[in-house]
Amino acid sequence: MCTVLLPPGVNPIAVKYISYIISYHITYVRGCKDVTIRQQNGLEETIIKETEQNQLTWYGHVQRMAEGRLPKIALMWMPKQKRARGRPKKN
Repeated sequence: MCTVLLPPGVNPIAVKYISYIISYHITYVRGCKDVTIRQQNGLEETIIKETEQNQLTWYGHVQRMAEGRLPKIALMWMPKQKRARGRPKKN
């Protein structure tokens, strides 16, 4: 049985994350598909799509920063040389 309905009057953010947890439990314990649970609870996006959207938002935020800001410097930094392969040698 794959039906899981969450109570109506609960905080929407809590409902979203509770449904992720329930989705995980039902998918791996009961063998139901997570797509079915998301549709039953009215969730269109997966947590992966939400994370990708947040990363793009942060990237745009950093791109609009001034050139001397540390987050922008760290984002644009390129190492000068490649690291050696394998385990470091003992001195």
